[in-house]
Amino acid sequence: MQNKCKLAGAAVAIGVAAIAYGVTLLFDFSQTTAIAMALGIWIGFAVGGFMRCQQPSKDDDLMQESSDNQEMVSLFIGNLPFKTREAELRELFSAVGTVHALKIPRDRKSGRARGFGFVEMNQSDAKKAIEQLNGTELNGRNLRVNEAKDTSNEGKE
Repeated sequence: MQNKCKLAGAAVAIGVAAIAYGVTLLFDFSQTTAIAMALGIWIGFAVGGFMRCQQPSKDDDLMQESSDNQEMVSLFIGNLPFKTREAELRELFSAVGTVHALKIPRDRKSGRARGFGFVEMNQSDAKKAIEQLNGTELNGRNLRVNEAKDTSNEGKE
């Protein structure tokens, strides 16, 4: 992104210098051509400087890095009402933090929800979600919210 900003500044400088040069030739100010060129380039770089992208502060970089490096946690949502839609569940959990993924498994034959779901959030948001939403009533049922257990390796040893 920073290179694009530098290129934009250079393009503005070249454009302004070319216009200044054209104007000096048009009016045949041969002695001032060099001055106009230098002034045009200077003005172009000054304008380019205003166009340059703002650099994020080091604090912003650290904040972004720490949130990006947080481990994702999958939450198990139990006792989910059968008519719950993914949008409704996303809205509920988005009030607590950022939802990265969400899934409500459905029965293959009937297509009806199976009464549970999974929400993926970063570690700090997941912890808040467990604290704030475990036991919360949704459409007449109290939700069970806890960290999902990895069952992919069970029974394979």
